[in-house]
Amino acid sequence: MNAKDRKTLGELLAKIDDARIEIEEMKDEEQEKLDNQPESIQESEKGENWQALIDALDEFTSTLDQAHSDLTSTDGLEDVD
Repeated sequence: MNAKDRKTLGELLAKIDDARIEIEEMKDEEQEKLDNQPESIQESEKGENWQALIDALDEFTSTLDQAHSDLTSTDGLEDVD
């Protein structure tokens, strides 16, 4: 990979990392909101759907972390960040 492509990849990885941070903050806020709901709501269909959304956000941030790690651990890309 040439220097220009390496720079572009680094910029894209930074954007992905920023998005991951925002998504993780959103997940944490939603979890806090759900935790502050009455147990009757938490255990309702609405609460289960809410938790499914939180779980999906968590899984998505994990996927972004893994993709970032895979890309930066490839030979010659360790210094992309």
